[in-house]
Amino acid sequence: MAIKIADMLSKQPLTFIVTGLFLAAWVLCGRSLALQEHQGQLRAQIARVNDSVEQALATIASIQKLEQEADFGRSEIKRWESGFPATDPLVWLPPRIKEHFSHYGFAAPVTRLDKVQEDPELLHYQRYYWRIRLPLDERTADLRNLLSAVGEFEEVERVAKVIDVAIQPDPLNPSGRAAVITVATLLRN
Repeated sequence: MAIKIADMLSKQPLTFIVTGLFLAAWVLCGRSLALQEHQGQLRAQIARVNDSVEQALATIASIQKLEQEADFGRSEIKRWESGFPATDPLVWLPPRIKEHFSHYGFAAPVTRLDKVQEDPELLHYQRYYWRIRLPLDERTADLRNLLSAVGEFEEVERVAKVIDVAIQPDPLNPSGRAAVITVATLLRN
C-alpha cells in the first residue's frame, strides 16, 4: 500500500503542505537552537580570551614600568659608581679618610677593615665594615668638631654610612681618649 505523493496532494494538499512546513520549521528551529547554543559557547570563550588578554596587557604594562624603574636604578648606580676609583677600596679609602679628618685637626686617624661580606640584596656588591680610631687631644676633644667631621665625612664619601661613634680610652695612649667610628661601605666586588 504505497501511497503516492501525487494522490496525497490531490486529496489533501493543504495538510500535506502544512505538515511539510511544520517539519521544515522543526528542523530549522532545531538547527537554530543548536547554532544559538554554539554561539553562546563561542561568546563565553571570547569573553574568557578577552579577560586573559586584559590580564596579559596589565602584566605587560607592570613589567614595562618595572623595566623603566630598573633602567633608572641602573643609571643611578652607574652615576654613583663613577666617582670611585677602579682599584680596591683597601687602597683608596684609608687615604681619603686620613685626608678628610686631617682637615678637622685629627692628626693620625687609624683605619682598620673589620670585615667584608656579600650583600644579600644586591648581586655583585659587598659591604665593607671599617673602624676608624681618632686620637683625641686638647685640640680635637671638642665634641662638636668631631661630630661635624663625622657628618661631613658621610656627605663627602657617598659610599660611606656611619654606623656608630664612641668615645673610648685610647689603647695606644693610656692617659688619652679616642673616638672610634664604625663605617659601612657598599662597593661593587
